[in-house]
Amino acid sequence: MSQQAHKKRIHVCLITDQPNTIITPVLDKRTKPHEVIIVATNEMQDKVDWLSATLKNRKFSVKQWPIKDAWNVHSIQDSLEKLISENQNNELTLNAAGGTKAMNIAACHVFREANLPIFYVHPKTDVLMWVNPSKQKDFNLADKIKLEDYMGVRGAHVVQDGNGSIDRSPLKPDEKKLVYELAAAAPRINNAFNVLNRLATRADKDDRLKLKPNDLKPHGVKELLSIYQQHKFLRHDNKQMAFKNYQARWYASGGWLEAYVFDVIKNLQISVTQIQDVARNVKVERQTSTGIVPNEIDVAFLYNNSLHIIECKTQRFRRGKSSTGHGLKAIYKLDSLKDILGGLRGKAMLVALEDLSVGNKRRADDLNIFVSANNNLKDLGAQLEAWL
Repeated sequence: MSQQAHKKRIHVCLITDQPNTIITPVLDKRTKPHEVIIVATNEMQDKVDWLSATLKNRKFSVKQWPIKDAWNVHSIQDSLEKLISENQNNELTLNAAGGTKAMNIAACHVFREANLPIFYVHPKTDVLMWVNPSKQKDFNLADKIKLEDYMGVRGAHVVQDGNGSIDRSPLKPDEKKLVYELAAAAPRINNAFNVLNRLATRADKDDRLKLKPNDLKPHGVKELLSIYQQHKFLRHDNKQMAFKNYQARWYASGGWLEAYVFDVIKNLQISVTQIQDVARNVKVERQTSTGIVPNEIDVAFLYNNSLHIIECKTQRFRRGKSSTGHGLKAIYKLDSLKDILGGLRGKAMLVALEDLSVGNKRRADDLNIFVSANNNLKDLGAQLEAWL
């Protein structure tokens, strides 16, 4: 066996706030290494730990190369020259997408002097660009990461507790028929969904409830119940209502919209192959200085290695109240999670039964949060494709 066959391919990576630029080249078969060396200071340890854990879950060998000062170009150069010297029998490649400016300058200088390969990953386009040798062709990195990878390198643990914490399973035929009929009916009988939501919260542990004289009087309620009854998700008369099971009750409480959005994206995935992972009911936990912070995402998916999160709202919004209510809370939640979990390329969308107030719509626009509501629901697939 030749000496070349014994050489390990190693990516030397500078720790970064955009860690997907490290993990995507690692998973692409064209640049896939045997090992990853992460260059970082002690102050960057949390980011190193998150990245290391995710890479190790993917069965990669990971080592840390400590540097003392992230801003001292000379000491960084000395340290990386030592790294190269100790790995003369391996094939080193520098991923120059991260690090402080000093780390990046020092690393690129040392690797160029040693005539070793250097590449950069564009954080907004996911294109790998060769710096040395510069004549190699750039290419768009393969879409191999999963939601767990994307969030894991940012310190967010996707909960896997066996209780439906993340769901990738397709809708059943009866669920599909129900949610698409509900989406078509929603603009006509908008308020009826809120009434049924309240009724569902009154159900007992056997998913039953007694009806009051005025429960069925609001506009559209009987039509909405007829749709659910037609698809055998519930049955009712003028005195009582019984849901088929807890899942049917969850649908009536607003879960149908989450299921509808999820299925529209799954259908879109057939023609838009860059949609690489789709899930609903995604629960994540983030470790912060004040403890563990839980978050729930109705629907999340990756498109061309970038995170897209969607919040689904069936509640009525308080008309004319641009500074309060469910609409504004959803907007601020999406903005926060988009930045924390999505990074530079993260995107967020609000899907709602009711249109936002003018003020809240303006806030969503200012925060670059896409909104689809009311009459647009039936054309959600086209809207999603345009959003991507």
